[in-house]
Amino acid sequence: MALSGPGAADAEPFRHVVGLGSGCWTAQLLKDLDLRRAGGPFDWIFSSPRMVQHCLRDDFATFLDERAYGRVGSPQQWTHPVFRDAYGLGVVVNHHDLAQPGGFGPFRRAVDRLRTVLAGDARTLFVAITPLKPDWSADNDAIVALLRERTRRFRFLSIALDEPAPGGLVLERRRCTIDLDEVVLRPEGIMRDGLRFERATDNEALRSTMQDYRFELSPPPMALLSAAVDRPRLLSEAAALEGTFRWLDAQQGLDAVSAAIARASPFSLLLLDPVAGFAAAIDPGVRRVLDPAQRQALLDESWRIWFDGQAPDTDDPVLRALGEAFSSAVQEADILCIPAAAELAGDPARFGALARLHASVRTRTDALFGPPSLLPAMHETLPYLRTLLAGLPFLGFVGAHPAMFRKLSHFCGVHDARFVPVPREAAFPVAEDGIDPRGFMPDGHRATLDALSVPYPGAVFLVSAPGPLGAVYAGRIKSQGGIAIEIGSLAARWAGG
Repeated sequence: MALSGPGAADAEPFRHVVGLGSGCWTAQLLKDLDLRRAGGPFDWIFSSPRMVQHCLRDDFATFLDERAYGRVGSPQQWTHPVFRDAYGLGVVVNHHDLAQPGGFGPFRRAVDRLRTVLAGDARTLFVAITPLKPDWSADNDAIVALLRERTRRFRFLSIALDEPAPGGLVLERRRCTIDLDEVVLRPEGIMRDGLRFERATDNEALRSTMQDYRFELSPPPMALLSAAVDRPRLLSEAAALEGTFRWLDAQQGLDAVSAAIARASPFSLLLLDPVAGFAAAIDPGVRRVLDPAQRQALLDESWRIWFDGQAPDTDDPVLRALGEAFSSAVQEADILCIPAAAELAGDPARFGALARLHASVRTRTDALFGPPSLLPAMHETLPYLRTLLAGLPFLGFVGAHPAMFRKLSHFCGVHDARFVPVPREAAFPVAEDGIDPRGFMPDGHRATLDALSVPYPGAVFLVSAPGPLGAVYAGRIKSQGGIAIEIGSLAARWAGG
């Protein structure tokens, strides 16, 4: 859909794109258009044009006063008395537990990044999406005036959302000046979850507001990782691994697990494909390829999918401990599921992270390997792994599907069944009897680790937990003499959704 109203072609490209609120929809739009290279202070929080002006005016002094914030709902929801009383913002932080050690770090980091952008010479496009109000244009002028005091080469795109009008989608440019574009969108439907519209045509119209601009941004972290890989050599070595006895098919995977159960020996099988981005972000070698902001962006992208919140700093003690536990679990695992050569070649968006993951683990001469489809293939060969699990004196499950586990343990004739609850990924709805992934890290994670106890050598656990937690819990189980099989999304398949 084309913009109506006056406008001029903007030929000079932008080197940075920064969101200025007022909700998650701005960060989501930039992410959908692959224009979000790093987090800004107004991403994934509730703000308003007046709050943005306040922050620019006092250089974020009020915003960064972490002692002023108070919890108002869940552990992830916090208000600030100044922004509440002055601008009516009951909740400001909506996806981050500020009470945790280092919990305010992502916001300080985001402000530092914005200050660096403002102090630089690179041209920047600032973008805000906000409800249409009578003082919208006046607020835009005030923001532009404040930006002029801080930086020279910029443009401000302010998108106002009018009330939905079924059958009457309108996209109109109201005003265009040397450094300001005002656009009004009257959608046909409503916004879903504060991220995207329910109607595809409304989302297309919102995205089209960016089509007249040119961008020359730094490559995204995944692209930089890909550029640092010798692609032909990596694919050749991956294919060579698949031709050895160390690359398992479904029956060989079942035989390896069966042998471990028969010996009652410590054992773990891990699924690494879903956590390639996390593994790259914590890999010390990546520091030669990605700067701190790029590593953080790589981590943030996955963290939001898993826990619906901002990730800790890459040097935060919580993340450092999680990374160490993850790396230890990978080094001690018996079977590692990693992408095959064809999967590597067919996933250009994640190739860099997948390649680093592949290269870092395939040198282990004491490990066996298989594709990400190994567990589903084992299930197709032996439905629900029943013959492996049937008649076991004990079966543990670390996951988010208690009803499924009760049925599975009954189906397999296991009388001593222990369920250790953890959340599903944040992308899925929270079940009525489930755990909310928001706020689970780090306290819920620590409690889960404390609850993991192996009743006897060779006791079997199935594990399905978000992100790197699956590997960490499997590693803890093996370290206590147990057998851990990370089944990942197979648990949801068994549960029927």
